[in-house]
Amino acid sequence: LLNNSGGLSKDTKTIKSEIVENNINEDDILGIKSNYKIKENRIVDQNIFKYYNKKKRLSRYGQTFFNNNNKLNSVSIPTSDNYILNYADKLLINTFGSKYTNSYEPTIDNNGNIFINKLGTIKIGSLKFKDAKKLISNKIKKSFPNTKVIVDIIKYSSIQVVISGNVKTPGIYNLSSFSTIKDALIIANGLLNIGSYRDIDVIRDKKKIYKFDLYNLISNSNENSDFILQNGDMIVVNFTKKMIKLSGKVKYEAIYELNENETFEDLLKFSGGFRFDATKNSIKLTRYDENK
Repeated sequence: LLNNSGGLSKDTKTIKSEIVENNINEDDILGIKSNYKIKENRIVDQNIFKYYNKKKRLSRYGQTFFNNNNKLNSVSIPTSDNYILNYADKLLINTFGSKYTNSYEPTIDNNGNIFINKLGTIKIGSLKFKDAKKLISNKIKKSFPNTKVIVDIIKYSSIQVVISGNVKTPGIYNLSSFSTIKDALIIANGLLNIGSYRDIDVIRDKKKIYKFDLYNLISNSNENSDFILQNGDMIVVNFTKKMIKLSGKVKYEAIYELNENETFEDLLKFSGGFRFDATKNSIKLTRYDENK
């Protein structure tokens, strides 16, 4: 912006003139107001100016999460102990013992039962996987003591769920019964700009049974915050409420969504904190009230 003689170049003078004529204040100058000043013959920082209609566009925090188009391969993932067994789930039961060594692949029938040779029928439908394993193992060991029993699921049934609200492609989806909320949202191609990443409801039997916050997964890496779906569940993505644009000397500039009880400290944590060259005692807040 400075010419060879140290004065203002023609382009810089034009920009300065436009700032005066259009009454553009320092709010429209890139950077923190107290760190940059316009002087008659020179500019402190040569990157100080930007036209007000060319401000940096920021994306929503977590938006790239939905760029992952990988499909869930449930067979390659260990089954959660809390997984609810469904009709058409196929099990692999291996037994090892002096009197009873065998391998079975029973499928859960319409009544929730499996059949094992020499043992008969065992009802495991609607049980948690950990409870079904215990029931099967106890049943086998009762008839054949000193037998080791290993139970796995080798084929999962499908479930039908409804994804509604502020998602890009709402509708009825057939998913693997091992699917979670995040899997469903990825299949629905992500959320609309007005869709909340932090206020997502799971409705079952007309009751809200779970509140999902995607930030817990993408920011805190808390996989336990996800939720395994069941047949007939409905996912509702609600509207966003409090959106904050954070830019400047932070590690991750973006548009963030905060809950009502969260503060600037939480916002800074989501952004990864200040950059090493940040001026921490010079932070500017602009608040819009009723679109003003």
